[in-house]
Amino acid sequence: MKYGAIGGFIRLAFEKTAMEYMRKAAPGTDMGAYRARVRKEYRAIVERTPGIGSMKENMFVMTMYAAAFLIALYKEADPRPDEETLRGLVRALAYCPLMVKAKAGKSAFTDKEIETRTEQARWSREHMEEFPMKRKVPMEKTHIEKNTVQETLVIPLYGRKLCTEQFPALFRDERAVELIGRIDYDFSPLEAKSKSLAHRFGALEVAMRENDLTAEAKEYLKAHPRATLVNLGCGLDQTAENCDNGLCGIVNVDLPDVIAVRDRLLPAGGRVKNLAADLNDLTWFNAVDAENGVCFLAAGVFYYFKKENIQTLFTAMAKRFPGGRLVFDAAGKRAVKIMLKTWVKDAGVTSVADFFSVDDVEKDILPWMTNAAVSFRGYMLGYNDLKDPSVPGPFRLLARLADGFMKMRIIRMDFTG
Repeated sequence: MKYGAIGGFIRLAFEKTAMEYMRKAAPGTDMGAYRARVRKEYRAIVERTPGIGSMKENMFVMTMYAAAFLIALYKEADPRPDEETLRGLVRALAYCPLMVKAKAGKSAFTDKEIETRTEQARWSREHMEEFPMKRKVPMEKTHIEKNTVQETLVIPLYGRKLCTEQFPALFRDERAVELIGRIDYDFSPLEAKSKSLAHRFGALEVAMRENDLTAEAKEYLKAHPRATLVNLGCGLDQTAENCDNGLCGIVNVDLPDVIAVRDRLLPAGGRVKNLAADLNDLTWFNAVDAENGVCFLAAGVFYYFKKENIQTLFTAMAKRFPGGRLVFDAAGKRAVKIMLKTWVKDAGVTSVADFFSVDDVEKDILPWMTNAAVSFRGYMLGYNDLKDPSVPGPFRLLARLADGFMKMRIIRMDFTG
């Protein structure tokens, strides 16, 4: 085949998405060198592949170029991607901007088609003499029990998947979509509710929060490129990895039961560390290298902490990590009461008044947080106006109510020591 216009078009269509995915999947990789190797190998594969006619004569030509690009991505990766990473890469390319636009906001392939193509690619590497179109390759899944701490991982993960599918122009987390397929859990109740306005807006809330924290972390990294990003109460969230600039360190912190699941699904390596710890036991500070700066991120975590524990934690962090930054989401009493309704009942708590909430930053935080510069923005509209056509009008109204009436905010603390 000739490289030509079609070869260049496929590379331009897929390269950015592929490189972003591989940067997250293999932290520490020299992406500039990897990109150059992929381009060279992709052209070589195309040029040594026998021609099968023009696009006019055979529509399969486009698929051949796309396959050549995927093979080049795989061959030039060091180390070679495992099955799960390859599966995620195929899914990422299926959700790349070109494919999403071509399919009117949807993936270019169904989940079943993505699964089938990935299985075929993996199996064909081992058995070049045959290519089983219908062969099923079993995949071991990680089981999540209901009514356990581990179950708290599921709802935000599903929210990120839902938002990726429904608002791809605002938010994309292909890894969340992949992880859903690797977890043994009954998602049917969430799937049944996924089309309701409340759950779709809830998914948008999860996505906007991650975008907000990402914006703050990336801003910090511009001034401190070798800083450490610390994701507090990380669950299966990859906000820190999504900010990776190739130089920073990353520490994901959560309770032991949660980190046990994360280690199986998102194993650490290179500059990334998974740390099992209770945030109230401040000895976890010792695992954080803050020599070149540190930025702490916490998404949906502090609502479950009592006020006195928050004060102890924040003031200790400011003292231990001068020059560091903490970014987290908070809400007023009204919103926290709604959020904790089910949890409070199950835990036997009679009142949420003792739990951390912020109705007025000046009154609720500044009197005791004296060693930090504190600022805040709206949770839903502070970083994005949500004027994308994919966002229904009622959602923009709900976003204003969330930031106003419910006092939902992203709060930033820059520690002064």
